[in-house]
Amino acid sequence: HPSETIESTKGQSQRRSRRSIPLLYHLPSAPALHPRGVALDWSASWYLDRVKLASRWQTERLVLRCWTGDDAEALRAAIDASAAELRPWIPFMRHEPRTLEETRAWVRARIEDHESGIRHFYAVTHEEVLVGEVMLLNGTPIEVPERGYWIHSHHTRRGYAAEACRRLVAEAVRAGAVALELRCSSGNEAS
Repeated sequence: HPSETIESTKGQSQRRSRRSIPLLYHLPSAPALHPRGVALDWSASWYLDRVKLASRWQTERLVLRCWTGDDAEALRAAIDASAAELRPWIPFMRHEPRTLEETRAWVRARIEDHESGIRHFYAVTHEEVLVGEVMLLNGTPIEVPERGYWIHSHHTRRGYAAEACRRLVAEAVRAGAVALELRCSSGNEAS
C-alpha cells in the first residue's frame, strides 16, 4: 500500500497507509481566491499533462462513462433538480437554466473535449441512473488542470463522489498524468 503524507500549516506531518495514490495536502499560509471568486481553504496538487483517457470505467457500485447524445434529457433533469445546491459552487451554473437543445449542444461539446484529450467529462451512473459527473479540466483559467465533480441532489451522502473521483484520478495517473489540482471552498461542507 502506498502511504500518504499529510502536512498542516504548523509543519506537523504524519504518515498513514492507504490504498490510493500518494498525495501531499498543503494549506496555504494566506487564503487563496479561485478566479471564479470562491475563497479556498486548501488544495492538493500533482502535475498533469494532456492525456488520453478511456471512455468508460467501472467501480464497485458505479459506471463512469463519457457522455452520449442520449444523455441530454437526464442531464437536464439532474441539473434542474439540483440547481439550488449546485449554483453556489459549480461554475457552469452561471449559464443555467439552459434549454434542452442548449443542453444537447453542451453534451456534444463535452464529447468533443474528451476526444481532444484537453478535458474529460464523465457521466456517473448507479444502476443506469445518472447520479452526477466527474471531470478533469485542463486549460482552465487557473492554468493547473483541475479535478471536479458534482452529484445530483437526490443522490448525495452515499460516497458516490469519492468513489468516482478515486477511479478518475487512478486512471489519469495510469495514463501518464503527472499533475492535478483539487480546490475546495470552506463553505461547501458536502465536498
